[in-house]
Amino acid sequence: MSALTSTPTGFRASGFFSLDASKVIPAVAARMLFALPYHKAVMDFAENSPDFRFSSQRLGISTAEFEATWRTGVRLRDPDVESLAFFLVERYCYFASTSQGLTMTRIYHHPWILDEAVVSTWKSTMLGSLSLTEPDDPPLAHFSRSLNVQIWAPTPVS
Repeated sequence: MSALTSTPTGFRASGFFSLDASKVIPAVAARMLFALPYHKAVMDFAENSPDFRFSSQRLGISTAEFEATWRTGVRLRDPDVESLAFFLVERYCYFASTSQGLTMTRIYHHPWILDEAVVSTWKSTMLGSLSLTEPDDPPLAHFSRSLNVQIWAPTPVS
């Protein structure tokens, strides 16, 4: 779960409330090195063309789950800079809170290659785990197979 924003200097940024990971070592490293709030989860991804299914069940004190099935639709063109799709997916830095204060971490990646995602089923308790209300409306969804990312060391925000 994240909050999306833009910095005064124009960087589009994320602030993460929680992230889930199926591998313990990368999750611990991300917590220690980048102050990212990763939680251990059991995850499953399956493709049964043309359908996809993803599920995640967080383990530990703060339990939460997410499950969705979808089909990809048309390949989307690069989103316009002022569009909602661009705002939602093109993030080039994130903020994190540490014991020393707020940090900003810059990220570089090529633009996402997005497909429309037509969600057929979903259930989530991710927002509820943060004491927020789960929406009743169908989710706005996009799909991408992968994206290579470069990440810099966090720097303090003054």
